[in-house]
Amino acid sequence: MQYFNINRLWRLIMTAFCFALFGIGGLLLSLIWFPLLNIALRQRDKRRYIARRSISYCFKFFMNTMRRLGVLDYRIVGGDTLASDKMFSGRESSFTHRLRYACVDNARYRLYC
Repeated sequence: MQYFNINRLWRLIMTAFCFALFGIGGLLLSLIWFPLLNIALRQRDKRRYIARRSISYCFKFFMNTMRRLGVLDYRIVGGDTLASDKMFSGRESSFTHRLRYACVDNARYRLYC
């Protein structure tokens, strides 16, 4: 019974920590990082690319943090179907491309829905 209470308390505290981490990370990106990109980079395409990659890295960091803290676990099932999904006359949709890049190419992540 003691283990159950400690485990539940740990998940509760780490869930609160992850909510705070997500909020603080979003504030730091929007109040500090993106304005710095606007000042430092004049090329719109390069600025957009770096901003998107920044969001991607921050989200991966957040998901890995939650997984390592034991707040959640996730797995992807059917990654081959996702990788072969084509839309618009054989052209890959941007959503499918992003999911394949983020999930399928990195085989250690599998998501059960």
